[in-house]
Amino acid sequence: MYVVVAGGGHMGTHLVARLVAEGHETVVIDVDREVTERIFSEQGVVVFTGSATDLGVLEEAGLKRADVAVAMTGRDSDNLAFCLLARHCGVARVLARMLNPRYEVPYKLVGATKIHSEANILVDSFMTSIDYPEIGGLMQVGRGDLVAFDVPIPMGSAVDGLTIADIVQRPGFPKRCVFIGVERENGDVEVPKGATVIHGGARVIVAAHRPDLPQLLRQLAPPPAPQA
Repeated sequence: MYVVVAGGGHMGTHLVARLVAEGHETVVIDVDREVTERIFSEQGVVVFTGSATDLGVLEEAGLKRADVAVAMTGRDSDNLAFCLLARHCGVARVLARMLNPRYEVPYKLVGATKIHSEANILVDSFMTSIDYPEIGGLMQVGRGDLVAFDVPIPMGSAVDGLTIADIVQRPGFPKRCVFIGVERENGDVEVPKGATVIHGGARVIVAAHRPDLPQLLRQLAPPPAPQA
C-alpha cells in the first residue's frame, strides 16, 4: 500500500519503521528538516520537509494516490487539518493520532475513518498491567467492553491437560469467553477446536468481556499460593 505519514516524531518514526518492515511504500512529511533527513537516512523512504497542512506539500507527496493517510503529528490541531485535507484529496482511509480525547468529535467531523486515542491506549495498558498482571497483550475489540488478550497457562493449573470443550464446561467458566488461538511452548500457534488439549506452559489467546476477566483468570491462571 501507499501510505503517507504526517509527523516524523518519536511515534511517527516507530510507525514508519514498521511500515517499511512490512513492505509498504511510505512517504513522510515533517516540518523539521533534521527529522526528515534522519528518517531518510535510517529508513530510505521518500520524505518531504514542510507542513502537512500545506496543500502544495501534500500534492508533492502524492497524497491523492495514497491508500492510507496517517496523522501522527504532536498537535491535534495539525492532525485535524491533515485529516480534513486528506479527505479533500480523496483518501479513503484516514487514521488519526488523538492526543486529547476532547477532540474526538472534531476528528469525526473532518472525516477521520479511525481515531487512535493516545491517552486511552496508555491508560488501558497501565490499568491492565495493574489489575491483571497475568495478561500479556490486550486489544480492545469494537467500541464495547470486548477485549482480546493472551494469558499463560501455568504448569499444574486446574485446566492443564483438559480439552477446550472440557474447560468451557467447567463450573464458573464465563460463557461469553471464546478461545481464539493457542501458542505452544515451541512457539507454534494453532486455531483451537473443542478437542484441542491445553497443556501447562502454553499461552491461550482469548476474547472476553472486561467484567468477566477476574472470573476467567481464576479459571485459567489462578494466582500462586502464598508462601508459608
